[in-house]
This record gives sequence, structure tokens and C-alpha cells, in this order.
Amino acid sequence: MKAQRVTVPVASVALLLACHGGPSGKSDAGGGGGDDSGGGTGASGWGSGTMISDARSFLDYGLSASVVDVNESGVAVALWVEGTASGMVRLWGNVYRAGVWSGPTALGDPGSGDGSVSVMPNGDAMVVYVQSQHLQAKRYLAASDSWTSSAPISADSPAGTFLSSPGVVTDGLGNAIAVWSQGDQVWARRYDASAGWSATVAQLSTSPRTAHTSNIVVDGNNRFTAVWVEDTAPYDPSLPDGGRNKPPAHARRYVADWEPDQRIGWADTDLLGEFDSAGRIWIDANSAGSVFVVWEQSRTLLDNSIQRSIDAAHFDPVTGAWSPPETIASHDANLSWPQVAVDSSGRALAGWTRNETSGPGTSPVSMRGSWFNTASGRWGSAELLDQTGTSAVFDSALAIDGAGNVELAWDESGKGTIEHRFSAGAWGTWNKLPPGADNLRLDMSDSGHAVLIGDRLDISRVPFTMEVWAWVYTP
Repeated sequence: MKAQRVTVPVASVALLLACHGGPSGKSDAGGGGGDDSGGGTGASGWGSGTMISDARSFLDYGLSASVVDVNESGVAVALWVEGTASGMVRLWGNVYRAGVWSGPTALGDPGSGDGSVSVMPNGDAMVVYVQSQHLQAKRYLAASDSWTSSAPISADSPAGTFLSSPGVVTDGLGNAIAVWSQGDQVWARRYDASAGWSATVAQLSTSPRTAHTSNIVVDGNNRFTAVWVEDTAPYDPSLPDGGRNKPPAHARRYVADWEPDQRIGWADTDLLGEFDSAGRIWIDANSAGSVFVVWEQSRTLLDNSIQRSIDAAHFDPVTGAWSPPETIASHDANLSWPQVAVDSSGRALAGWTRNETSGPGTSPVSMRGSWFNTASGRWGSAELLDQTGTSAVFDSALAIDGAGNVELAWDESGKGTIEHRFSAGAWGTWNKLPPGADNLRLDMSDSGHAVLIGDRLDISRVPFTMEVWAWVYTP
């Protein structure tokens, strides 16, 4: 039931080439080599790291982990973007099944970028990705262990306009919906397992200025929910910054058809500032139909200072209604990169990073989290999720299975990639996952299979190489 929401902008690949490391400019010197044959020994727990890409010279290439998805039987597909020093980028992928990674495969043509993937119960997978300002789709067929040719699915959306935030999810029947942002609006196209892609695209948003950062999830009842952030006022060139604008979170559900657009974020009257805004929206759903959404929120206070917060709303399948928006945590320094994951019982965990100090200079960055209490229907107090709260945490990722077991991973300065598991009602020990990586992407199925991917600079080779690595958790 997990949404595929994380994509890597093409610009990130250029950044990798420039700094020869991850988004923080770090390199991982924890050695190279490792087990390149594919993990999956069958033993419970995390297997050893596996390089799933080709090793590319850092002088000529940049690799950026994009997204991973795993199904209930442990079949997974990982995507990454490979860029050259000349500026050419291309989407690649690798399939994990029967305990082995199949090998890196170029999925897009040169010029392809952001991608999303959803693995179906039978091991097939649907991938959508940006290709020359079109959204392309292709499928992995488990029976033949092969990929179909790609086809454009955004042909009816505005031509010649910038396309971003592609996402796709599949339901238990093999149907899929893809969403993306293009031409200042959010669009969707549905795939029917028996009839293929629909004849036209659906425009989900109606923003007077722009709608962006689209995301989508499907629940256990085969109902889809799309979310995005939408500007509230037309752009006025005569006013500073185009005039007042307070972008909130929006949602739209697909049951038999697309239901009406709902504003699930704050009303303008709840926000004092002319430009208080939402951003970086994240969504997850469970097998019973509960949907949780979190986002970053900037808010102007009475003294005109700016407060950063992590805010949330959730859909209750019993009442069939969205909750009012609420604040999970607030801080005078940055709160960033919110995520949320929900188990089969409806208990959710939201996570985010927090700059411990404001103002100039280097600040420790911690990973914080809050649990949603199903009995009270409220979010609990924020708690520290990383090791100390005094180091610098990057690239944090969290996921949860149907039984409520949580996997949390992050990259930490001077320590590498760290994994932290919540099981049987308590957090366990912190464990290093050598050789470490940046741009961490994590997914976990309801049955407990999990896959973590990331990219790294291997300085043990001459010349240094850029690589994408994966770690597999077997329940």
C-alpha cells in the first residue's frame, strides 16, 4: 500500500558531478567492493550491501538514487538517474527477486530523468518517468523477466511545458494511476489492467497560479488518493512577488471516478502572513483505507517572526472525511523533509529533520518523530529518533510494515549509514550498514520486506567511482 513519492530532480545529478558526493557534499570512504553478486541469503534481517549499478568514473558520471518499491513477496525495483559530465542524463533500474539483483538496465532514453515505480503482487512493475518533457510509462513483466517498450502518457497535457513530480501506484487488481505536475497544474492518467491507459488525462487541480509537488497513494480497498500544494491567488505582476499567496495542501480521491478537490491544508484566515505556505508534501495509506498526509508549513506569528512547523491531516475511512489540519511540531529553526508511514491498525509515525539552532553557522541536524495515537486521534509529543541529536543527520528515510515494525535509516557525518528498527513496542540498537551511501530511499511492504538504496562515491578505486548500492531486509 506504500506510495512512491520520492524522485530526484535532474539538477541533483549535475550537483553530484560538481561535488563528487551526495547532497551534503560528503563522500563515503568505507571501502568498495562488497558483495556485488546480490544479497538475499534467506536469513532474517538486513543482508550485506550490494552494488546494483555499474561503477562509473566520478570524472565522467554522477549517479543519484531515485526511488525503490518492494511488494509483499519481496520483489523490488530500484531506480536511479545517471548523468554525464556533458549534461546528458538517463534513468536506470534494477530488479530484485528470488534473492538476487538482475543487473542494471537503462530504462529511459538519453534525456530521461525523474522516475517512480510500483511493484504489483505478481511481481510485475509499472514505471513512469520524465522523457523530454513527456511522461513515459513502461512495465516490467515478471513472467518473461523483461521490460516492455515505453509509451508517452502525458500527450494530452500542455505541450512544451515543464513536467515534474511524477508518481505512480498500482492497486491489488493491477490497475494504476500516474500523477505529475505540468503547465502549472496537476494531472493524472489511469491504467486499467484489462484495457490499458485511459484515452485522456484528468486535470486534478484548478489553481489560479500554480500547483506542484504532486503525490499519490493507494489503500487496501483499491482507492487512490492524490495530493499536491496549490497556490491560492493569481499572479499580479504589479505587486511584490506577484501579490499575496498562501499555498495549502489539497487532496483528491479516485474511487469509481475522481471525487471533488478538497483543501486539506490551512484556510487563509488561519494564516497571518501574506506568503505563509505549505511545501514538501508526503502521503501514505494502509490496508484499511486510512490516509495520512504531512507537509512543511511556514507561519507568521503575531510578532512577525516566522515559525516552521510540520503539519498533518488524515482521512478516516469510517467517517469518510478528512480531519482538520493540525500542527505536529514547531520550531524557530528549520523543520524539513517530513515523512509519514501508517500500519494496518491505523497507527502512524511522522518523521522530519530539525536544525537544532537558528542563525548563521553550522547547526546540528537531528531526526525527530511523532506517533499518531489511534485511541485519541491525536499526534503525540515529538521524540528524538537519531543517536544523539548533536551530530548532522542527512537523507533520513522511514517506512513501516502492516504489523507496526518501523525501519528508519539516515546518513550521519563521520558515521556513515545508520539503521534503527522499532519492533515489539520499542526502538532497538543503532546499526551501521556498510559501506554507507547518500540520497537514501527506503520502502517496506506490509509483510515486512524492506529495501534501502543510496548512491556513494567509492574512493578505494582509481579513479574514484560513483555507485548505487542496496540493502535488503528479509522478515
